[in-house]
Amino acid sequence: MITQLFSMVLALSLTGSAIYLLAKPVLLICGKHLSQGWRYRCAFAQMLLFALPLHRLWWSLPQLPSSVPTVTAVSTAPVPAAVHVDVPLTPQMPTALSFPWEAVLKGAGILWSAIVCGLFMWELFCFLRFRRQCAQAVPVVDHHLAAMAQALAARLGIRGKVRLMVAPWSRSPMLIGFFQPLILLPNTALSSQEMEFILSHELTHYLRGDLWKKLVLEAVRGIHWFNPFVHLLARDLNRWIETSCDEAVVSSLDMAGRKEYGRLLINLSQPSRSGVSGVFTPFASPRESLERRIITMLKSSNKSNKVISTLLVFVLICACVSMSAFAAEVDGSIDANIADYGEPMAAVANDGDIVTAGDANPLYEDVVISGEIGDVYVVGDLVFEIISQDEVQAASAESKASASSKLWSIDLSSDAMSKGFKVTSSYPYAKVWVSNTGTGDIKFTITQSSPTGSVVSGSNITIKAGTSTSVYSTNKWPAVTYYANFTCGKADLAGVAACRVASAIEELDV
Repeated sequence: MITQLFSMVLALSLTGSAIYLLAKPVLLICGKHLSQGWRYRCAFAQMLLFALPLHRLWWSLPQLPSSVPTVTAVSTAPVPAAVHVDVPLTPQMPTALSFPWEAVLKGAGILWSAIVCGLFMWELFCFLRFRRQCAQAVPVVDHHLAAMAQALAARLGIRGKVRLMVAPWSRSPMLIGFFQPLILLPNTALSSQEMEFILSHELTHYLRGDLWKKLVLEAVRGIHWFNPFVHLLARDLNRWIETSCDEAVVSSLDMAGRKEYGRLLINLSQPSRSGVSGVFTPFASPRESLERRIITMLKSSNKSNKVISTLLVFVLICACVSMSAFAAEVDGSIDANIADYGEPMAAVANDGDIVTAGDANPLYEDVVISGEIGDVYVVGDLVFEIISQDEVQAASAESKASASSKLWSIDLSSDAMSKGFKVTSSYPYAKVWVSNTGTGDIKFTITQSSPTGSVVSGSNITIKAGTSTSVYSTNKWPAVTYYANFTCGKADLAGVAACRVASAIEELDV
C-alpha cells in the first residue's frame, strides 16, 4: 500500500515539477503584462497539480483502437518470432543478478511516509500552540471600527458578522477565520484610513479563501518534502497571495494613497518570518521581503494583457495534458517493471518441460495456445488452460446474471476490444475466460492501468481460432486496475470473454 502510494506521489511530483519548470520562465517573460492576480491564480493551479492525481483521469479516457496493444519495454532485446510452447527447447536460466528494485522502492516509501507523518505532527503542534496564543485575544469594543468592518464586508459581498479581536502579542494584523471572518489586530494606535487598508486587505483574503489555499499549500509541501520545486513554488505562491491582495486593495487609489499604504506596511513590518505559516494571512511582511512587496504594489495594475493571459493559459493546459499522459504511463508501469525485473525467463508446458527462446524475454514472446482441452501452460506467474467453449459460456452466463462488479462478460466484436478489471487487496485473485469462435487468431494481452499500459509478464499470447482458454495466477495480483485486450488484425473478433475477481483462489474454480 505504501509503495503504491509513494509511486503515485512520484508521478504527481514529476508532473508538477515539469509544469513548474515550463511556467516559471513564461511568467518571467510576461513581466509587467501579467497582473499579480493572474500570477497568484497560475501558481495555485500549479500547486494543485502536486495534489490532484489528474494523470489517473487519463486512464479513463476513451482509447483509440489499434491492431496491436503497445508494449512498455523493460529491455532492449530484439523481439523474437512466435514460440510454440508445445515444442520443448533446452532449459536456460538467467545469469544476471537482479537488483532489488522492489525492496528499494518499498524502503523509500517507508522513509517518505515516516517523514510525512513527522512533518504533519509538527504542523499540528504549531497550530495548537498558535491556537492557545489566539485564546488570549480580547474582542474590540470600538463600535465605529466594527461598523467600518461590517460595511467593507458588505461592499465585498461577504455575508455574516466580522469579528475583530485585539492580540497584544501580535505585531501584524491577520485573518484567522476559516468559516467566519475573524481578524486579529495588534495593540497599536492606527488611524481610520490605516484601519480601512488593513480591513480591506484581510477581508479580501477571506473572500478569496486564501486560508484554505494556504492549508493546501502546507499539505502539498509536507507530502512532497523531497521535491525542491514544491518549496520554490510555495515561496512564489505565498508572495503572490499577498501582492495580489495588495493589488486588489490599491487598484482604486492614486499614487499618494499607495504611498500611505506602503508606509503602513513599513510601520507594521516584522523582523523575521513566522514559524506557523499556513494557518493565517498576516498583513505585514518580513523586512527582508518588504522592499520588493512595496515596489510591486506601487507599480501594480489588476489589468493583464488579454493576449498574454490567453497564451499562458493555453501553454499550461497543453503542458498539463501532455505531462499527465506521461505520468499515467510512469505510474502505471513502475510496479510492473519492478515485479518483472529478474523474473525467470521461461514458460512451462503441460508436460512440465521448460520452454525458452534463447535469452529472450517472454514479455515480448507471442506464446501460441493450441492443443487439446485440459492442456496447461505456465508462463511466468500466469497459468493458461485450454478449456471447452461450454465452460466459457457458463462463466459468461454467470457474469451476466449477477449484478456484482466483481464479475463481467463481453461479446467480442470489431477488430480490437479492451475491458478493465480492478484487483484490490481484498480481492487479490482474478481469472479471465476467452472463447475464440472466429476465423482469425486473437492476440491477447493483460496490461496495467490502461489498455496501452505495461504488459503483465507472460500475458502476451495468441489464442488460435476455435480455441477456448482461461488465464489466472496462483499468486496474488498486485492491487491495480488491469485491462484484458483482444485484437484480431484485419479479421473481426468473434466469441465471448468473462472475468471474475475473488478474495480467495478457491472462488475461481481453479
